[in-house]
Amino acid sequence: AAVYLADCRRLGITVLPPDVNESVQNFASVGNDIRFGLGAVRNVGANVVASLVNTRNEKGKYTDFSDY
Repeated sequence: AAVYLADCRRLGITVLPPDVNESVQNFASVGNDIRFGLGAVRNVGANVVASLVNTRNEKGKYTDFSDY
C-alpha cells in the first residue's frame, strides 16, 4: 500500500482519508482524487462496511456516534 501511496503523491493525486459518509467498500475516484475504501481499513470486515453503506443509503449521512 505504501508504494501505491507514494506513486499517488508523485503523480499529484490526493488520497482522501476514509469517511463513513463518503467512502464505499473499495477505493473510488472523486474528481482527480482517490477516496480510501472502508474495506481497506484494518479490522473492518466486509459485513460491517456493507451495513454502514446500506444504513447511510437508507437513512442519510451519519451525524454523530449514536447513528452507528
